[in-house]
Amino acid sequence: AITVDNEKDAQTEILSKSARVLLVAGTATWDYRILQTLLFRDKTINVSCWLQSMDIDMMQEGKTPINKLPENEKELFEYDVVILLDPNPSEIDEKWFEMLQKFIEERKGGLMYIAGPNYTTKTFGMLGGQKLKELMPVHFTKQQREHKDFMKVTFETQWLFHLTVEGQSHYIGKLNNDNNINREIWKNLPGIYWSYPIGEAKAGSKILIEHTDPKLIYKEKNRPLFVTGVFGGGRTIYMGFNGIWRWRKNSDKYFDKFWIQSIRYLNEGKLEKDSGKSNLYTNKEKYIVGETISISAKIYDDFGEGLKLEKLTGKIFKG
Repeated sequence: AITVDNEKDAQTEILSKSARVLLVAGTATWDYRILQTLLFRDKTINVSCWLQSMDIDMMQEGKTPINKLPENEKELFEYDVVILLDPNPSEIDEKWFEMLQKFIEERKGGLMYIAGPNYTTKTFGMLGGQKLKELMPVHFTKQQREHKDFMKVTFETQWLFHLTVEGQSHYIGKLNNDNNINREIWKNLPGIYWSYPIGEAKAGSKILIEHTDPKLIYKEKNRPLFVTGVFGGGRTIYMGFNGIWRWRKNSDKYFDKFWIQSIRYLNEGKLEKDSGKSNLYTNKEKYIVGETISISAKIYDDFGEGLKLEKLTGKIFKG
């Protein structure tokens, strides 16, 4: 009846470049197997897998197979997103995590860490693990008693996921555009048995999924399970549980959509216009009145090399 609202014009930038993803996993768990298959089949992703438990004479999986982990910045910076799926820390030292920090902070790369019962405790306890903690959008606390030895603990109770208010509005958590249907989908997804103990989310981070076990409440808050954050110019995700492969029992589309939307979030920093050039960023996305705003700058020359300036003058304009 009213035709004036039937159309809307918008400028669109078409990107032909597929997302380069590096998937590093300690062992061939069900989570790894199904995730690498999804990433391999998706036309918008070019994945290289590094399965650390793979026999040395076997070829690694992926659209672009590799025969070693990136050893320098040039090799690592070819990727847009790095996914660490409970990696074995024996192959990753402090220098590698420092290189990863530069990949996120300066090159706007995306990082996702997926906790697991095999190596996560050892990873965050090692010297290089302190660097990894700095990159994560969550604070860590001392191990709880029931998690002292992951390999000897049997988790028999299944707990449902709690999709937070931020999770309902974030596109990663939207498995259906109808909010009511979306909440029902999350309620019916296979729940969680195991999760890694952490403290709370860092300021400016967004908790999308929480645990529902009241025994795991820390500082009167549920345990965060899936948290997004911003580090420098890049995006980060902390995923503190495993067994997400069981979602496929309900529907492949929910599993696929969740992962593709997570990759999209991590890749957004790289997709920003002039992402390889000088930029400004803040340590948080939102501030309250009276709060101190920290603004950082990364300045590059014409060759893409970082400049170290003693002083940089800027102006703030009211929008």
